[in-house]
Order: sequence, then C-alpha cells, then structure tokens
Amino acid sequence: QNFNDTATVAVDRIERIRALRDEMYPRAFLIQAEKESKLIQKVSFSSINEIFDLISLLPKDDKSVQTANNIPANTLGLNLVLANLAKSGQTWVGQRAEDVLDFMIDQYLTARNSDLKPDTITVNTVLDAWARTPKFDAANRAETVLLKVSALQSKGLLTDLKLDRISYNTVIFAYAKSTGSDAASQAERLLMNMEDTYTRTGDPDLKPDVVSFSTVIHAYAKRGEGRRAEAILKRMHEEHKADPTKPKPNTRCFNEVLNAWSKSVDSGAGKRAEMILKMMEDSSADGQGDVLPATDTFNIVINTIGKSRDRNCAQRAQLLLDRMDQAYSNGIERLKPDTITFNTVLACWARSRGPKAANIATALLSRMYELRESGDKSVMPDGYSYTSVLTAIAYSGQRGSAPLAEGIIEEMVQKLSEGVIDFLPDTRIYNALINVWAKSGEWGAGQRANEIVQYMEDQYRGGTNVRLKPDIITYSTLLDTISRSREKGAAEQAEEVLTYMEDMYRSGDTSLRPDIRAYNSVINTWARSRESNKAVRAQAILRRMEAQSERTPMISPHAVYCYNSVLNACAYTNGDEEDLEEAFKVACITFDELRVSRHYKPSHVTYGTMLGVCTSLMPKGETRNNLVEALFQRCIKDGQVGDMVIQRLGDAAPENLYQKLLNGQSAVNLPQSWSCNVRER
Repeated sequence: QNFNDTATVAVDRIERIRALRDEMYPRAFLIQAEKESKLIQKVSFSSINEIFDLISLLPKDDKSVQTANNIPANTLGLNLVLANLAKSGQTWVGQRAEDVLDFMIDQYLTARNSDLKPDTITVNTVLDAWARTPKFDAANRAETVLLKVSALQSKGLLTDLKLDRISYNTVIFAYAKSTGSDAASQAERLLMNMEDTYTRTGDPDLKPDVVSFSTVIHAYAKRGEGRRAEAILKRMHEEHKADPTKPKPNTRCFNEVLNAWSKSVDSGAGKRAEMILKMMEDSSADGQGDVLPATDTFNIVINTIGKSRDRNCAQRAQLLLDRMDQAYSNGIERLKPDTITFNTVLACWARSRGPKAANIATALLSRMYELRESGDKSVMPDGYSYTSVLTAIAYSGQRGSAPLAEGIIEEMVQKLSEGVIDFLPDTRIYNALINVWAKSGEWGAGQRANEIVQYMEDQYRGGTNVRLKPDIITYSTLLDTISRSREKGAAEQAEEVLTYMEDMYRSGDTSLRPDIRAYNSVINTWARSRESNKAVRAQAILRRMEAQSERTPMISPHAVYCYNSVLNACAYTNGDEEDLEEAFKVACITFDELRVSRHYKPSHVTYGTMLGVCTSLMPKGETRNNLVEALFQRCIKDGQVGDMVIQRLGDAAPENLYQKLLNGQSAVNLPQSWSCNVRER
C-alpha cells in the first residue's frame, strides 16, 4: 500500500512538472508534434523569442529558412517566420502559424504594440500554411481564420487589414486539396460568397478571377464530377460573353473539366469530352489566345473516350490522333503526338476487341518507331505500348495471331539488344503474350505458354531481368491456355501448375496464392477432358479450394462458377455404369453443398447444369421426373429461371411434365418473379 501511495505521488509530481514545462516552454509541444502525427494542440506564445524558436524546428536543408538572428522583431519579421513555416510541409505548421497570428493580434489589440500589427500578408500567409498542412481538417481551419478576421473587423477592429482575392483563393485551394467528401461543394460555396461580397462592396480586390474558378473546377475534377465541373465552365463562358470584364475560361479551365470527365463513371463521359474539345477549338478559332488545345488536352480526351467504352471508341480515338498528326505536319507544334498519345490510342484498340484491331495496333507501333528513328525524341515505344498491341492481337480473333505476337516479341528483343529501346520487358508484356496463345486456338498453345512461363522464371531467378517475376496473372493465364488447348494430358498439367502455386504460397510467396479463377480453370480443364473419372477429379480440386478458403477466407460470388464447373464435369462424364453412378453422386453432393452454403447460392447456370446432369446420367422414368420437378420448383422459388434452365428443362422432362411445370405458358410469358434473380455472366 505504501509503495502504491509513493508511486501515485511520484506520477502526480511528474505530471505537474510536465504541465509547468509545457506552459513555460511551448517548444516542447512543437517537438512532440514533429515526432507524432496527432492532432496538434494550440500554443499561446508569451514572447516573440518563442516564435523565433520555431525556426529551429524546420528542415535544415531548406535554403529559404532564416535564422532568428537576422529576423527583425516586427510584423515583417514574423511574416518571414510564417512564410518559412508555410513552405516547410510539417504537419503542425497550420496550427503554429495561426498561433503566431493570435499572438500578433493580442499584442496589437491588448498591448498596443503597433510593431506587431498583422497585415494582409500575415493573414494570407497563415491561410497558405493551413492550405499546405497535410491534415484532414486543414481547409475548414483555413476558413475559420478567414471568419475570425472578418468577425474582428465587424467589431471595428483591424479595419485596415484587407482580406483580398488571394485570401479567398487560398482557402478555395485548401478545399480543392482536401479529401473530404463535400470539399468541392465547399469550394464552390466559398466562390459564391466571394462573388456576393464583390457584388455588395464593389471592391475590385475581391473580384473572383480565373484562378478562383479554375480551382473550384479542379476540386470537382479530382472527384470525377464532370457535370458540376462543366456547369461552372459554361457559367464562366456565358457570364464573360455578357460582361467581358468577368473572368474568361482559359486552357487550364478547359483541361480541368476534361480531367473531371476522364475520372467520371458517367457512360457519356467520352462524348462530353469531345464536346468540350470542340468548344475549346471554337474559342481558339475565334482568336482567344488563352484557349489553346495542346497535346495534353488531346491526350485527356482520348483517354476519356477509351475509358467510357462508347461505341466505336477506338475509331474516334484514332481520328483524334490523325488530326494531331496532320496539325503537327502543318506546323502546329503544340499538337505534336507523344508516347502518351500513341499509348492511349493503343489502349483503345486493345479494349475494342475488333477484327481490325491487331493490324491497326501493329501499324501504330511501327509508326512510333518510324518517328523515333527520324529523330522525334517525344515518341518511344515502351512496356505499355507492347502490352496494348499484344492485347489487341489476342482479342482480334484473327488467324495467325500467335505467330504475329511472337514476331513482335522477337523484334522487341532485337531492338533491346541493339539499344534502340531503353526499357526492360516486364511481366505484363509476357502475360499478354501468354494470353495471345490462350485465345489463339493454336495446337500446342499449352506447351508454348508453359515455355514462356519457364523463360520468365529463368530470367527472374537468374537475375537477368528481375522485372519478369511471374505473378498470379501469369499462372492464371497459363492455366487458361492449358484449359482451352484440350490437348492430351492437359488436366494433369493444369493440376501440376496449381500444385506449384499452392506450394509457393505455403512457402511464403503470398503473391502466388491461387484465386478462384485459378481453381475454376483447373476444374474446367478436367470437365473438358475425356477421362472417365473427371467428376471425381474436379470435385477434388473444389475441395482444395474450400480448404484454402478455410485457412484464409476467399469469399467471392464468383466461387459459384467452381461449383457449376464441377456439375458440368459430371454432366459430360462418359464411362461405364460405375463411372456414371459416381458422377451422379458427385453432382448431388456438390449441388446440396451449394444449396446450404452460408456464402454462395445456386445460380440459373447451377440449375440448368443440374438439369443437364439429370438428362445425361439418369434413365427416363418416374424417378428422373420427380427430381426434375423438384429442381424446377426450387429454381422458381429462387427466382433463377433463365433461358438455359428452360432449354435444359425441355431436354430433361417429357412434354406433358414440361407443359405442367410451365403452367401451359410459353417460355417468353413466364411470371417475372421466376427470373427476378437471374444475373447473366
């Protein structure tokens, strides 16, 4: 008990000493604030020397930092301290700058020290410090300073301290930087307050300028709010037409709106971006020299078109590239296509999956090399270029896609050895090459894909190219290639790859943990095989996936695909009576497990495939009819009666049962509730 009392007294004494120290030496707060990223407490400075002490906390390598010895003890000197604070990037600068302002206000109003009277530069520098502070509430705190000064002025104090355009623009900028969900609307609100104040007072120093508007547009652009950003741009445009003294949109304003559309999830973003570009070009044609679309402008528009997935987006992107090429040929330097331009158009062709995409993409790659060899240093094919070209080839559906892709890789390796290109091929490029083989339908695709993966492993492990480390996409694409190949022994080969991935994961390489796609590929490979025991082998892979998920949860709606693939293996089993009976048993167990699962539910594909199991593995008769009826009734209850279910029902049930189950209705007139949960893949 005595020991505890002594300890309590000691702790209390330490706390009193700490409190006294912090009261006497605010710098203790500052040092702690520098070490810990926590909410910074306010400090009431008692002397100007304590403020000068702040300088010692700033980074020593900052050449702009003054020393306390050469700073005058007046407003100018403290403004220098504030400027150094604002530029330091420390987490506590906003609060400390505001503390300095409070000290100056107190000294001027209470102690009548006119040497420390804050001026407009003082306030604007404090606002700048808050705007630069990496804290979630920095913008709100900056606006609080603005309101604090306004409140003093409304009481007849500091009336000659003038809040100006810079004051408001700085707080608007702080909101634009903020990650708050309502930051953009707060920035717009402040802009409107600024406009109202200017209208009411007529003070030219409070008139919003193009920076005011472009910063608000930027705030919306960061959040992908294209419609709001465009609305502000159009308001600027219309107001300037009505009153030429009002700010006119410049190139930055237009580009920010385009950036907003490029980040938007709106399905019409691509078309809106093209309309904004036309608006820019019209303004430029009217002689407005401050609106000049350049390469970066076109790059944003092309990127937006590609991401929007609009119809003919690749063709529209190509047209913009052609226009840039033509304009540059006519002497317009600012529209010179660069690597980003070509890569963005290539990405559009890669996404298009059109039959002409491969030829156009390879032609663009050749064009990039032509420009480079002619001395154009702004264009150089890189990893993105090759990945997009190979992806375009993979999905073009044209014959000979695999040899074409191999030729492109050979050319890349040759140019690398000659020093024409200066980048090391990475995993993405070779993953794209494997994908070409997966989609090619070529005989021997599985073997060639395996050779490519082996090459990547050798390059990585040997240290020749550490950027070629095979990843989960590498092995998943390899499994997809093997599964599609239908070659003899494909299922065993796929299972070997899966086992390797599991072993690597267990040995510590978490990046190679097999995912649902990997397991489903192997199950599908077994389902496509001609092995009589494929149902059992497919079920075994499903069990491995479930075991993996138990150790580390792998919850995903896509897991249903694995169960469906096992059912598919059962439905297409060929063999003797024992094999068929075993397959039927596997199907029933798999369906029941899915039906009672806490995480997954049967889909329309599940029911359709299970009806297929009944057709292929059960003899016609009352037993089959009863099971078919029970399955269909449960399917109705689950709202999963899709087209596949109706088709498989027709195969599994005799005509009279089929009509009975459909209540005499045609397949197109069934109750909506029967199919309310159908989700097509």
